[in-house]
Order: sequence, then structure tokens, then C-alpha cells
Amino acid sequence: MAKRSSKAERRADEAEREVEKLKKAKYMENHIGEIYEGTVSGVTSFGIYVELENTVEGLVHISKIPGDYFEYDEKHLVIYGIHSGLKYTLGQTVKVKATAVDTHLKTIDFDLIMD
Repeated sequence: MAKRSSKAERRADEAEREVEKLKKAKYMENHIGEIYEGTVSGVTSFGIYVELENTVEGLVHISKIPGDYFEYDEKHLVIYGIHSGLKYTLGQTVKVKATAVDTHLKTIDFDLIMD
């Protein structure tokens, strides 16, 4: 009984997360083109995740970071510009523009805005 209950609880938690992601994606469909300030919440080999104040999280793909060629440093969880020395790391504040939403995949894409 305990195993069954634990498994059901994990499924319910996952379903809740998926519904939340869908609702956030649907919300952002109406905000494409808007500029936001957010916090880098994740750094991966393919880009940075940025979380907005309203808890919406989206991806800035590494190929869309302007101004340089950027590489990922897994050891330090940082994306850095080869020539410019620009770095993006966890907790950093950045400006982003909402550029695309896929409600089927429940994903949100941002472009980084340089000041």
C-alpha cells in the first residue's frame, strides 16, 4: 500500500508540474515581444534558463546570445564569451524578450537583450 501510495503521489506531482508549465506557456502566448527582467535560473551546454518575477521560466539558446561566440563551462556552471569575456551564471539579472512559445512542448523561448 505504501509503495502504491508513493507512486500515485509522484504521478500527481508530475501532473501538477506539467499543468503549471502549460498554463505559463499559454499565458506567455499573449506576451510575445515583451521585454522582461529576470534571473538566470539554470545554465546548460545549450543555453541559459531565465526565470521572471511571475515564475515563468524560458530558455535563451546559446546560439542566440549576441555579441560573441559563447561556450559552456560545466565545472563553474557558466556560459562565457570567447572574445568579450562576458559571462552568464546562476543568479545573474538579465533582460530578455519573449520570442516564441510552444504550448505542445510547454516551452518558452527568450532572446537576451543587451543594454
